[in-house]
Amino acid sequence: MGKIQVKRGNSVNLPNSAASGELLYTTDEKHLYVGNGDGTALTKLLNATAVTNLIDSKIAESEAQERSTDTI
Repeated sequence: MGKIQVKRGNSVNLPNSAASGELLYTTDEKHLYVGNGDGTALTKLLNATAVTNLIDSKIAESEAQERSTDTI
């Protein structure tokens, strides 16, 4: 089974962007962020609902892309 690694550190060292799906955690403020791709702002996950909504939206995007490539 694979291992999930989370980058962590103080919020002052938080980068402006991160690779898509990369997790970052601020140890001083206790906030969780997910990367959206290099050059794109991070998404701050405030609670479990935010995590669920983000995952649902990524699944929907992926399914839409699959449907669009199936019709070509």
